[in-house]
Amino acid sequence: MSEIDKQIGLRCPSRRTLNGMLIAAASSSLLPSNVFAQGSAPRPFRVDIPQAKIDRILTRVREAEWPDRLDAPDLRYGVNWDYMKALAKYWIEQYDWRKAEANLNRYPQFLARVGDYDIHFYHIKGRGPKPLPLILTHGWPGSAFEFLESIGPLSDPASYGGSPDDAFDVIVPSLPGFGFSSKPVGKPVGRATVARPIGFPVGFEEKPKPGNDGTITSNASSGEPP
Repeated sequence: MSEIDKQIGLRCPSRRTLNGMLIAAASSSLLPSNVFAQGSAPRPFRVDIPQAKIDRILTRVREAEWPDRLDAPDLRYGVNWDYMKALAKYWIEQYDWRKAEANLNRYPQFLARVGDYDIHFYHIKGRGPKPLPLILTHGWPGSAFEFLESIGPLSDPASYGGSPDDAFDVIVPSLPGFGFSSKPVGKPVGRATVARPIGFPVGFEEKPKPGNDGTITSNASSGEPP
């Protein structure tokens, strides 16, 4: 249970969930060029939010005008007032964005221009004799952050007590409008439009995918039915 949970006695989102929300709000490659249907070669990317932007966000939180407190200990009227006050206080006084940023930068990241979008993605080469390509696609809503703790065991299983024969080449994209990928403009885009640019390199016959709502996009990336 987090410190905020203890302060207000409610079940609150985990720190990982909060980080994912922040990421969504803030918002020489290892990957072969034929991963992308079209567009420029991937270019290295690192998360580096200007301090001025962080300061502006914190100022907005400090100066937020709060509604009257409703006398309800649960969530029947929406997010609990006490929880939100405690969360705002945590963001202002305790949350360390630079620490979170360093965590996001643990693994190689790239941007690639594909059609009208800059697609952000992680790509980590597997440490094994024949790594299998694996795409981990987040759902709606979500972010690539959801998979950070899975990258190490999947790409380097030997370091986690597994066999190097089970290693994967891990690709974790951010869908357009999420994380550090650019936003669709003018109209929504369908899952096939989103998925094809982040498909697997031509020639791979096996395409494992995780079993969440992001699987629909992963399947579409290779032209397979969901």
